[in-house]
Amino acid sequence: MPPEVVEALDTFSIDKEYAEKLRSKIATFKTVTKTQVTVFLTTITTYGLEKNKHAIQWSRTR
Repeated sequence: MPPEVVEALDTFSIDKEYAEKLRSKIATFKTVTKTQVTVFLTTITTYGLEKNKHAIQWSRTR
């Protein structure tokens, strides 16, 4: 099915709970590896990422 025909339910959505899990995982990684470098997060989906306030914060550099 072409992407322009895909229903909104097929897009990946980052909600508040998932955003918190991502923050926790990055913090754990930085603590365990004792790194101070920026960690880049890449999300790969078939039909894209739903744009909401939680997804927008992950599109910026951390």
